[in-house]
This record gives sequence, structure tokens and C-alpha cells, in this order.
Amino acid sequence: MKNKLSWLEAALVLAPFVAIAVLWNQIPTRVPMHWNIHGEVDRWSSTRAEVLILPLIGLGMVALLHVFAQARSETAEDASEKRSHEFRVAGPLRRFRGLV
Repeated sequence: MKNKLSWLEAALVLAPFVAIAVLWNQIPTRVPMHWNIHGEVDRWSSTRAEVLILPLIGLGMVALLHVFAQARSETAEDASEKRSHEFRVAGPLRRFRGLV
């Protein structure tokens, strides 16, 4: 299941880049980038490269989430190992207390 989700994730992250690459020559040189509360354009892009901003933000977020997930799994493994070590130490101590 995780492998299927990885492919889906990769497809969803790469789709905007593929669409931009395919449609690059059709993107106008002046692109509206922001609208005010009245729906009027208040910021224009003078280059087509600014069209890549949102896909790059999405790519960065996915990368950041992968880093956090990896750190969390390593922390969980460390905690599990620590609990296992504590159990190995505490087990004989409990038995000794039962004898005393």
C-alpha cells in the first residue's frame, strides 16, 4: 500500500511541472499573480518563471514532510529500543524484589 501511495504522491507532485513544460510556449509573458479583494489584478509577473512558484512550494512541502516522517520514525525506533532495554533491566529487578 505504501508503494502505491508513493507513486501517487510522485505523480501529484510532478504533474504541475509536466503541465508547465508542455504548455510553456503558450504561457503569456505577462501573467497575473495576485488579485485584490475586488477581483482586480494588483500584481503582474514579468517573467514566465514565476509560474513555477506554487509547484516548487508544493515540492518543498512534500520534501519537508518526508524529513519529519523520517525523524519521527527514527525517534519511535529509539523509544522502542529504550523500552526494550528498560524491560530487560527491570525484569530481573522485579524478580529480585519478589524474593526479598
